[in-house]
Amino acid sequence: MQDKKIITQTNSDNEPSTANSKIILMNEDDEDRATLVRVYPNPSTSYFTVNIETANTDKISVRLIDVSGRVVETKNNLSGSQTLRIGNNLKAGLYFAEIIQGKDRKQIKLLKQE
Repeated sequence: MQDKKIITQTNSDNEPSTANSKIILMNEDDEDRATLVRVYPNPSTSYFTVNIETANTDKISVRLIDVSGRVVETKNNLSGSQTLRIGNNLKAGLYFAEIIQGKDRKQIKLLKQE
């Protein structure tokens, strides 16, 4: 993997953030298999864009979960670098986007506004 420097700010939860997006790094202990996931805009009044950058061949799943723990949207068997839209049909409220790749699992808080 080529050397890349990613400069991020941190938000009030001390999570990486740039302006109105959230960024997570998956498989960070193995840079040849690392995956960068950016979700924006956050908050959103319509949909969220999920941008995935990876050279890792492990399949990726994205699940949207409401505050009650119900899975309200799922995207399975994603592979490679890609961009997708999620959450277009959600009501206003707090949600969690759970990103799963191999044994790595991370969550991003998302806010859907009216």
